[in-house]
Amino acid sequence: MSGDDIDVITPPSRVIAFRGEKLEVTPLTLAQIGPFIKATRPIIGRVIVAASLAGAGATIEVAALMMDVLEQNADAFAKGGAIVAGKQEAWIAGASLADAAALVEAVVELNEDFFGQRLPSLMQMAGKAIPAVVATQAEPDGPTSSTFSSPVDTSDQMS
Repeated sequence: MSGDDIDVITPPSRVIAFRGEKLEVTPLTLAQIGPFIKATRPIIGRVIVAASLAGAGATIEVAALMMDVLEQNADAFAKGGAIVAGKQEAWIAGASLADAAALVEAVVELNEDFFGQRLPSLMQMAGKAIPAVVATQAEPDGPTSSTFSSPVDTSDQMS
């Protein structure tokens, strides 16, 4: 059994120090993903841009972008963190920036495999499968019904 097999049986977790407490962070669950995306939607795109800029070494640009995100959407961080941590949003919002960064790092690390590898791979497989399914669908023989009806001819009913 490989390490990946064990991760499927027992998902990995990380324990971080957060507001003076130990906080266990686990990968997002199916029940959490919808609310998490809804909560973080205002920041997802800009965080992805910041991550790509950081990868390119643009540290000043990343800092400026993240300061804008924090100024305009700190509540999105708090809402997303509350969903992941299973804590109250106000408790997450009261954290130091260092604690908030530790939480973000843990969430990214624990979900990187899904969002960075598995999801893109699934989308590529789906993209290949769709044309194959369409190509195997038979054309209908004979007349087909229409769901759209023409209006009744009322030309002879005019006064």
